[in-house]
Amino acid sequence: MNLSKIKKGTLSDQAKNSLNEYINSLDINDNMKLPSEEKLAEQLGVSRITIRNALNQLSQEGIIIRKHGKGTFVNSETLKIEVNLSPAVEFEKIIRDSGYEATVKLVDYRITSSNAKTSSKLKINEKDKIIIVEKIYYADNSPAIVSIDRFAKIYVNEEIEESSLKNSVFEFLLKQNGEQIEQDLIEIFVQLAGENQKIKNYFEAEKQKPLLVFESIKYNKSFNPVLHATEYFDTDFIKFNFVRKNSFYN
Repeated sequence: MNLSKIKKGTLSDQAKNSLNEYINSLDINDNMKLPSEEKLAEQLGVSRITIRNALNQLSQEGIIIRKHGKGTFVNSETLKIEVNLSPAVEFEKIIRDSGYEATVKLVDYRITSSNAKTSSKLKINEKDKIIIVEKIYYADNSPAIVSIDRFAKIYVNEEIEESSLKNSVFEFLLKQNGEQIEQDLIEIFVQLAGENQKIKNYFEAEKQKPLLVFESIKYNKSFNPVLHATEYFDTDFIKFNFVRKNSFYN
């Protein structure tokens, strides 16, 4: 696979995405050494500083290994991972990467007053208007992921069309108000399906069915909270993996 030049102005994030695609296309049995920074910069049409920043991010995520005096190598173990916990990706891709056909259903969206919990997380006034979007993501027609997204109504500049919410909420916010989600803060825990009747019904699950839950706040470039999300995963379908870099000896 050849590296394609990226659009000017997209810089490190786009360079990182291009490198990720290139890395994922590699044969695990081939040479895992990446071209030099100079060569990568030339192929992508960006500066060496941009490439260095992108490589540093990949190194922090454990995707590549940088050996002083020898070069940069792909961590071949990461190519065996089906679903990585980092970086965040769209749920339909997660399902496809897990080996299933992915479909999504928008089950509810509504405008309502915020409660104390969401107001605190989004740093808005209690009773401010928010939009709540609820979706079910299916793996081979079985419920695998349920997402509940909450964001302030001030981010919406026009009347909402239901079809626009079926796709990514990230894309919706970007088109509506130019808000781009850069990072999120996640609390991970396990919850029984029976603890929430609506979620139990969405999953068509028994009360004692354990679900993996991500409670997250998603931030824009200025690190202002934009989205409060609760995401439920059926681990019969979705299993996450991640690589941790050991800092014990640093």
